[in-house]
Amino acid sequence: MEKTLSSLLSALLVSAATLHAETSFKDVLAKIEPATAKPTDTTTAFTLDGVVSARTVLQDGSLAFFLHKDDAGLPVVFKGEAAKLPRYRDRVEVTGKLTRTADGLTGLLVAADGLALKGTNQGLPPIEVVGWDALGDDAALAKLEGHHIVVTNVTWANAGKFEPQPVYQLKAGNGKTVAAQPHPNLHGRVTPSGLVNVFGTVARWQPEGAKAPEFRVVPARFITANSAAMRDLATKHTCITCHNPDVKLIGPAYKVVAAKYADDPDAIAKMIDQMEKGGQGKWGIIPMMPFKGRVTPDEMKQLANWIYEMRWEAVLNR
Repeated sequence: MEKTLSSLLSALLVSAATLHAETSFKDVLAKIEPATAKPTDTTTAFTLDGVVSARTVLQDGSLAFFLHKDDAGLPVVFKGEAAKLPRYRDRVEVTGKLTRTADGLTGLLVAADGLALKGTNQGLPPIEVVGWDALGDDAALAKLEGHHIVVTNVTWANAGKFEPQPVYQLKAGNGKTVAAQPHPNLHGRVTPSGLVNVFGTVARWQPEGAKAPEFRVVPARFITANSAAMRDLATKHTCITCHNPDVKLIGPAYKVVAAKYADDPDAIAKMIDQMEKGGQGKWGIIPMMPFKGRVTPDEMKQLANWIYEMRWEAVLNR
């Protein structure tokens, strides 16, 4: 009897391990035809563990995010509520089957009960810098498919406002462009007026019958290209002693401040007022020293604009 129970328990443990056995990204990617992006296996359930590098909404309203581990990445089509969609830099485990969406994106179809949150604010794979020469070059973009990237020193070709359209365009100084995946959370917002660095992932859309794929950058966040100079300015005035762009120190992270003001048309004026007067109570009991008389009005304006430009991560991850 004892031997029978032991055998049964062992069998159950093996079965459970099999159900949740993690698959390598490369094994799943091997089930997608390189030339057409068609899945060759739509019946096997795969389990992947990775970090979210970008999120988007597809043309049919489906939710999608991009999962990374080491040097590999894969789109995940999420069959669930938007509120349950994992956020940028969340670590998740997903289980699902390969599918192809109506607009030609191939990825893992995952239901809400096939997703488990494992951690937040995780590290992503090393960022690959995409130079201007790669823009407009399908062969160069194909090599970056699924990679975690940053496109540097570009402008939004649709200057003025983000309007609903099939794709946006990022434009380099040499005139070359690359398609950028639109997101409804951007619609109606004023586009950044200067150069930006766009972080995210490269994905391929290849609808049935299309002669060639279209590669798009799926943004996770974008920041001003002069961010390094602005950080030096913040360091000069000891702002960095209390604040970090991404994590809380003595004061709130700048991206948290930016998220609070993301929908406020008076955001810049309010931040400058806070800098001038200092005070306490908005973010905690530790007082902020006033900048007036120590930092010039122009520098306060530069710092306020820099902080405000960090709002895009919050906008794209609502």
